[in-house]
Order: sequence, then C-alpha cells, then structure tokens
Amino acid sequence: CFFFQEELKLYQMLLNVRMKLAQDIGTAPYAICGDQTLRHFAKIRPSTGARLANIDGVNQHFISRYSGTFVQNIAQFSKQLNLSLDDSSGVEDMMSVPKPVNNSLPRNLGDAKFTSWELWQKQEYSFKKIAHFRRAVPIKEQTVISYILDAARDGCEMNWNRFFEETGLTPEIASQIRLAIAKVGSRERLKPIKEELPENITYEMIKIFFAADDLGVLEKTFGNAPTDGSPAQTAESAKPCSHGSEALEKGDPGDPVIISGACDSSAATKRSQTDGTLLSADEPVKKLQKIEEQGTEPTTANVATEDAILELAASRNGVSLEDAVKHFSGSKRESVVEMLESLRCSFAVYMKNGCYLVL
Repeated sequence: CFFFQEELKLYQMLLNVRMKLAQDIGTAPYAICGDQTLRHFAKIRPSTGARLANIDGVNQHFISRYSGTFVQNIAQFSKQLNLSLDDSSGVEDMMSVPKPVNNSLPRNLGDAKFTSWELWQKQEYSFKKIAHFRRAVPIKEQTVISYILDAARDGCEMNWNRFFEETGLTPEIASQIRLAIAKVGSRERLKPIKEELPENITYEMIKIFFAADDLGVLEKTFGNAPTDGSPAQTAESAKPCSHGSEALEKGDPGDPVIISGACDSSAATKRSQTDGTLLSADEPVKKLQKIEEQGTEPTTANVATEDAILELAASRNGVSLEDAVKHFSGSKRESVVEMLESLRCSFAVYMKNGCYLVL
C-alpha cells in the first residue's frame, strides 16, 4: 500500500516496538506479527483493541498479548506525527490496491519470505541489501537465504547458478558434502557431517546442499561437474605421474631419495627431498599431517563466529552462555550474546535447561 511520509515514519516506529517486544520475550519479531500487519496498523491507526482486531493478520493470540501495547504506541506516535486515528480511507486504499499476483507463490508462503524471494529473484538484490530492506533493525543474511530456499521449496522460480555463486556452493564443495554424508550414513544430524568436512565448508553450505539436492537441481545446475562423490579432474591431476625409473632418469645422479610409483609433485616426495624423511607412496596421509603439526600450538584466543558457536554447542551437546563466553575469550561478551540470540531467532539453536542446543 502507498505510504505518506508520516505514515512511513509510523511504520518504522512500529517496527522498533515489535523488535523490542521480541527481544524482551526472547522470540523472533515475525513470530509476533508480520510486516504486512504493521503496514496495516500504520495506515489505519486503530484507536482500540476492538478496531485493531478487525485488521487482517491479527489473531486471538496477538490480541490477548500485544494489542494493548500496540494501541498505546499507535496513539502516542500518531499524536507526535499529527496523524488521525481510525482512518477509514486506509482500509479503502488497501482494498483498492490489488496484491501482487504470482502463480508460483503458494498460499502458505509468508509475506517476509515472498518479499525476500521477489527482491532477490526479480530485482536481483544482494542478500545483504535484502537483510536491510525497509527494516529499522536488519535481519541476518542467513535468514534471508533460508527465506529464499523456502520459496524454492514451495515452487518459486530460482536462478540457481546465481544462488550457488553467491552462497559459495561449488561443484567441488557439493562433492565433498555428498562424500561426507555417505561416510556418516545419515542426514539426520549436521554435526557428524560437518566433522568430516574442511573448516571452510560451513553449516549454511550443508543446509543449502540439502535443499538443492532434495529439489534435484544440483545436477541440472552444475552439469557435468561431479557432485556424486567422484573427484573433479584438474589440469594438475591429469598430468601423468613420474614413476621411480623415470624419476631416476630425469633426476640428478646424486639424488638421495627415490619414491617408487609417486608423482614428483606429491607432498610426500617434496618432504623427503627437503628433510630426508623416507616415505613410501602408500603411506597414510595422516602421517604427513602429524609430522607437520608437531610443535604447533594455538597462540591466539578463540574468536566467536556463528559457525564456531554452532560447532561448540554441537560438540558438547549444548552449551551455556557462560561456557560460550569463556570459550570465546577473544570476543566480547556482548558479541557472543548477540550471536547466540541471532542463532536462536533463526532457529539454528534452541534453549533447554539454560543451555543452547543445535536443532
């Protein structure tokens, strides 16, 4: 619906009221009411709970818990902005403006999710821009991504090439995730899968892989690139290996080490040539890792990130606020608290007996 300048200010004020309410009771803002409902409030400006109850999007739960707060704030803010209450023209205006028609939009897709999808797919907004779009307090980019994925699951059209590019899901990463799932043998829990993957592959990428795989778009999008667990062949891996006899012919007569059947560029050969450690080609890679890791100790304090918090909570089957603050000593307490609450609002974690647990 069309907003005058004062009505837009009122809408922004009501967004702040909803955010404060959500923070006070520990829930997500959209769990209180949707953005569209607040737009109706700003346009109509009901003066009583009974009038507010007649507005589309208001249910009995909202009336019993929040109607008094919103009616009071609407009256106060409207007075500050010189706006009249109970504007019947607001009702007529909203009834006269048709809602966007989209045949791909199922009825159960909420306004916030549809808006996020439409801004990304149709307007080509970035995740960050959508997170700040018409919001006094921006939502997390991960929440925007989850909204867009929900729209895709419900049948909305998607530019998957662009989506994978912006989220960092490459054919190689998809292949690694599929291998990890095969090794774990189940998709029910994220933690065991994450433990089989390199650190650069995040929980968010795993969730995106699940959604795309369920929708059958991985093979269509990546084409011939391997996503079935077979390693991609690069120009480097396609080069023929130099076997022991060839290495001897091409190497210097005084070379002290010859590794039979190994490529000249392998980590094992390079290491044996530099420090004299004799390794066979079939020796486990873990031995190399152990050699390289000897004598190295972490010298910096742990810094909190959302992925790191998820890993900590998953590894301990739940973590309290104090334990999380202590573990991430490299971050301020307020930052850890903010990240935990953000994860809870996006339903990545939930609270039970004073601990944050991974969903």
